[in-house]
Amino acid sequence: MPERAVGYRPAGSGPRRSPVTAAGTTAREAAGVYVAACDPEAAVNASTWRETEAAHRAVRTALLSHTWADGSVPQVLRRLAGDPADATAHRHAEAALTAELARDGAFAARLTELLAEVTRTSVVRYHLGADYRQPTPDEPPAPRTPEEVLAVLADDPAVRPAPRTGAGDPLLAVVVPVRAHPSDTGRARNAVAAVASAMRQDLDRSAYRVVVVEQDVRPRMDKYLSGLVDEYLFLPNPGASTRAGR
Repeated sequence: MPERAVGYRPAGSGPRRSPVTAAGTTAREAAGVYVAACDPEAAVNASTWRETEAAHRAVRTALLSHTWADGSVPQVLRRLAGDPADATAHRHAEAALTAELARDGAFAARLTELLAEVTRTSVVRYHLGADYRQPTPDEPPAPRTPEEVLAVLADDPAVRPAPRTGAGDPLLAVVVPVRAHPSDTGRARNAVAAVASAMRQDLDRSAYRVVVVEQDVRPRMDKYLSGLVDEYLFLPNPGASTRAGR
């Protein structure tokens, strides 16, 4: 489904991006992997991150060690490493990568191999929405807890269970697996934000259902999510969380 934007604030207006080239697609993936490799919050699920950390670090090393035609790129990459949420640096890096991949076939081939290993080992994806903008200094800070995310979403009519139109079954179901230990407020916050993102799509809301499946020793996320989604399911699981679609 088309995505609106990454973040918790209304997206700004702006022209639609044109279809990307193969180099642009690889550049977008590589920039996202680089950001994840630099972002401490990527390791919020330690067991998942351990499986893919080496692959992410390999992409980061490849970008940092490359000799760029555009001499400004190393500084942009360092800036992005210092602040993975820097959308301006992210877009600069992605544009420079697109140009470099089109220019240097050997580098493109090598980076494609490294990204294939990330895809094989990772369930982590970082996507920067085309319309996303960073908050200005006079705006409130981004939410840090699930309660704060819910407060931001309280007046958003899109974040509600789908209307029952009586027109038959929906076209599809979006299943979101969640698990968050009580001490891990960051993971709980991300789960609420991810579910809200699934509900704020361009596809008509009546055409799909959002189903949350929580696996844990007892329900923990129902208090945040059961009232938002079309269906909340709990599966008792004291062991490692399973990830369908992996």
